[in-house]
Amino acid sequence: MRKKYLITIDGAQVYEGEEDSISLSTLGEYRRDDDHFFISYPESAATGFDGDIMSLEIESDKKVTLNRSGVSNTQLIIELGQRHFSHYQTGFGGAMVSIRAQNIDNRLHDKGGEISLLYSLDLNASVLSQNKLNITVKEI
Repeated sequence: MRKKYLITIDGAQVYEGEEDSISLSTLGEYRRDDDHFFISYPESAATGFDGDIMSLEIESDKKVTLNRSGVSNTQLIIELGQRHFSHYQTGFGGAMVSIRAQNIDNRLHDKGGEISLLYSLDLNASVLSQNKLNITVKEI
């Protein structure tokens, strides 16, 4: 039987000077494989993606890949020093965005920990939003 973890996600998005934030706690799975960490949890109605599974692969403090699968299929790659393009699916349709990481602060360890991300989403070469994401993982 796999251990369960309490996954707490605190996110904020700044668009045109207005900040919108969300906080979510859910049960999920967590594991470490060398310098890679894996977090997965079911999305909920609170995020607008009920029925989807969010999976994160964290590669040290350089790269985070977010995969949402199920009803909506999206992959975002947040990597320091790189700009990545992605088709981002929302409840209103999809858009091609680029992602630029400003900071990845990985404090994950064998039993959990935290990771903080600061990144921007660009649409048509214009900044769409600045995003902050803090994820805490606790073994229960």
